[in-house]
Amino acid sequence: MSDRSKIRESITIDGVRAIELMYRAIRRTDDDGQAFYRTNMRLNSPNMGTMMPDRYLSVLDSTDRCISVFSLALVQLIQASEKFSERGIDFKWCSMYMPLRLLRKNDCQKTVSEIIGEYSIFPENICFELPVSLLYEEDGCCAESIRNMRKRGFHFMLPGVGGDGFPLMKLADFELDYILLDSRLTDMLGVSERSDSCVKSIISFISELDAEPVADGVSSSEQTAKLYDLECSFYTGDYAGNYMLERFVRKKSSD
Repeated sequence: MSDRSKIRESITIDGVRAIELMYRAIRRTDDDGQAFYRTNMRLNSPNMGTMMPDRYLSVLDSTDRCISVFSLALVQLIQASEKFSERGIDFKWCSMYMPLRLLRKNDCQKTVSEIIGEYSIFPENICFELPVSLLYEEDGCCAESIRNMRKRGFHFMLPGVGGDGFPLMKLADFELDYILLDSRLTDMLGVSERSDSCVKSIISFISELDAEPVADGVSSSEQTAKLYDLECSFYTGDYAGNYMLERFVRKKSSD
C-alpha cells in the first residue's frame, strides 16, 4: 500500500472522514474579491458524534495526538487546495490550525516539509493559524520556529487579537504575517468616532509590525467600507460567506 493510500485509509472511519476541514473566504475590503481561505476543523467520532474545535481542541492539544491529527488535516488541506486550483478559484493560501506542541519541536519544519513534498503545493500556499497562547511562550522556541518556517515561505496568522484583556504589546515578540482581529473590534465600527479611532490605532500598530490585519465577524457592506477607510485590507465573517466543505467551494463570477 502506498503512503498516500495509508494516509487516506487513516483519514476515514467506517467510510466517514474522521477529520473534515471546512472553508470560509477571506476577502478584500476594496472590491470584496476572494483573497484567501480560512479553515475550521471538525472531528467525527462514532461515539461522540461531530465535534467542533471548542469541544475538543484544548484536550487534543495536551497530547502528542494533536500532531498526528495535524498531519492528516494538512494532507486534506493540500488535496482541497489542488481541487480549488483545478476549479479556477483564485486564492493565495488556505489557513490551517497548528498546535504549539508541534511548533515547539525541533523537527517541526521537517515534519511539514515531508508532508507537502509529496504534493504539488508550495509553502506560500499555506498559512498556519496559531493559538493565542503563543503570546505566553517566552523561551523563544516558537519565535525561532516561526522565523525559520517563514524563510521557507510559510505564512503565520494569529486570531483573536484586540479582545478583552489581550496582551497587545506581546505581538512584537513574534514575526507574524497576518493578524485576525477579534470580532468585538468589528462590532465597535461606526459606534462613535472614539471607537473608530481605537480600532484604527490597533490596525496601525499591527501594520507597523509588518503584519497584515484581517477583520473577523464582518456582517455588512457598511463594515467593509469602514474597514477600507481604516486601512484594513481583508475581512472575513458572515458577509464573506459561510464555512463549507471542500466539495461545495466553487468559483463565483464576482471573484
